[in-house]
Amino acid sequence: MDSQFLNICQLGTVEEGKGSGLLKLNNYQGGMSVKPLFLALEGIHQVAVRAGKKVIEGASSRDVRVLPVNINQFTELADVELKEYEFACEAAAFGPSARVTISVNDAMSAEQVIDAQITVARV
Repeated sequence: MDSQFLNICQLGTVEEGKGSGLLKLNNYQGGMSVKPLFLALEGIHQVAVRAGKKVIEGASSRDVRVLPVNINQFTELADVELKEYEFACEAAAFGPSARVTISVNDAMSAEQVIDAQITVARV
């Protein structure tokens, strides 16, 4: 796995469960050929985990793991390419889990390309 793989997602601050940032799919430089849609899904999982850690009670420390456990909803609204996208997310905690809703938009045109909801949980 290339070291840039985990740098696809750049999440800014998360306040009251809401956050935003960038998905830089072009950061991936691994040896394997990976379709842009699959990189986008990985980036969305990274968003969900990082935002979920902010709202799940007791999950903010580095030694607590939070992992994606379910893709509740995923809709590709336009073709995904190897480029930069903006996203907005909202995380809502329920017990040791959180549901994270993510909207991904083209950074240049602002066209929405993905709408998703992921459940993450503290393990």
